[in-house]
Amino acid sequence: MAITRRRFFQGAALGIATLPLLKTFASSHQPFQHGVASGDPLTDRVILWTRITPDADPGFQQAIIPYSWEMALDPQMNQIVRSGEGVTGPHVDYTVKVDAESLVSGTVYYYRFFSNGKPSPVARTRTLPEGHLNRLRLAFCSCSNYPAGYFNVYREIARRSELDAVLHLGDYIYEYGPGGFGTNNNLGRSPLDN
Repeated sequence: MAITRRRFFQGAALGIATLPLLKTFASSHQPFQHGVASGDPLTDRVILWTRITPDADPGFQQAIIPYSWEMALDPQMNQIVRSGEGVTGPHVDYTVKVDAESLVSGTVYYYRFFSNGKPSPVARTRTLPEGHLNRLRLAFCSCSNYPAGYFNVYREIARRSELDAVLHLGDYIYEYGPGGFGTNNNLGRSPLDN
């Protein structure tokens, strides 16, 4: 195939457009600094969430970042039952929201994300059961304040594998700036001012 002027410029444009993606893949930073979460379970699906922290290089803050995800029946991620891929970017603040479908009701699943060749932590979720229940175990928490709160209760809730659901009833982080409500404490924590 002969290289025409048009093909040359089309190829050059494609190469320039993929440079931000190449930079993302070459980066050594940890992409999952905000952890992973799941929620809104139904009998056949659940929402999976994460945020991919972009590379700090200001030249690539507008990059489109590819990711993949997988869901398994075991915490070692050997029995994969669902998977997918997508992209995220600045238009959604690099968040990822996956509606994992075609799941079995009342089943515990494990999931993780990948970006920049690195995995997120493995997390656990559960679909809602169908029909009559003999028992339902819930945990709830409410109204946290990062500068003034103690958060060991979240670790303890996460350790309770027999829970059917965790409800968060209220704000997770109050949006007060430095020196605002709850920041006059000796815990040494304050919200970022940006």
